[in-house]
Amino acid sequence: MVENGVQVIDHLNGISEDTFLPDLIVLDLNMPILSGMETLTRLKSSTRFKDIPVIIHSTSMYELEKERCLKIGAADFIKKPVSFDQMVSTARLLQQYSLA
Repeated sequence: MVENGVQVIDHLNGISEDTFLPDLIVLDLNMPILSGMETLTRLKSSTRFKDIPVIIHSTSMYELEKERCLKIGAADFIKKPVSFDQMVSTARLLQQYSLA
């Protein structure tokens, strides 16, 4: 787990070629320094990272942001849960993506 988009890119670039890459990346749309959308754009333009599914997890439900993220290559755009039941449902969905 990292705190901002720059750390996401730095962490992934620090993984050696002979080590497995993550099965799934979950990004907050409103991360500091480098936003989730900017980080997504960089990941999807990288030949090494473009095939890793990326889920945008956000409090924002602006349809335009969702459409833009999906167009860039996000696997899904999920609204952050506000209840325990929604959190469990979100965790199950993320597990399904990581196992796919």
